[in-house]
Amino acid sequence: MKKVWTMLAFCAAAVSAHAQAQVIYSNQPQPNYAPAPAVAPYAQPAVGQGYFTPFTLAFWYPVQLPPGVISVNGIRLNLLYSEVSDMNGIDIGALFSVVNGNTHSLQIAPIIWNKCDAYSLQIGAIEVVGNYCRGAQIGVIESARAMDGLQIGVFNQCDDFHGLQIGLVNTTRNCNGVQIGLVNVIENSELPFFPILNCRF
Repeated sequence: MKKVWTMLAFCAAAVSAHAQAQVIYSNQPQPNYAPAPAVAPYAQPAVGQGYFTPFTLAFWYPVQLPPGVISVNGIRLNLLYSEVSDMNGIDIGALFSVVNGNTHSLQIAPIIWNKCDAYSLQIGAIEVVGNYCRGAQIGVIESARAMDGLQIGVFNQCDDFHGLQIGLVNTTRNCNGVQIGLVNVIENSELPFFPILNCRF
């Protein structure tokens, strides 16, 4: 019986202490939880960062319609020099065509420079792809960082090549394919140089 009374006294003391703590807390100044400021609406992309046009006509960048570096889903006609963000469709130029992003297109121009990836057929004098190319490059000088496809020209260069190179000079660092030409170079190969025909798989 004594243990029961002791337990009841302990519970009463705990309840009293909790009530006193509640009173003390209620008398303390409470923090002001102001509502969070409203989030500003998502900013609209600047011209050339998300806008697409079905057609662009360029004279010498930035003189082109529509103005700015805009992505094209359709046709680009370039009289001298033009830049677009991404290019999807038909890209025809009289001198110098530049794609700052990626391209999925037929490209015809004397000088073609794709700074990122290209999934395309390129026909011109000089074609350069800054990153990965899948398709074909046909001209005088062809260059890509990595490629799956076909290069036909006087000078063909690729760091990591998978496919067929046909030209006067063919050079690559890594190859999974065939080279046909007067000078054929595969740097990382048991046969790094061989004329007429060279290959590595």
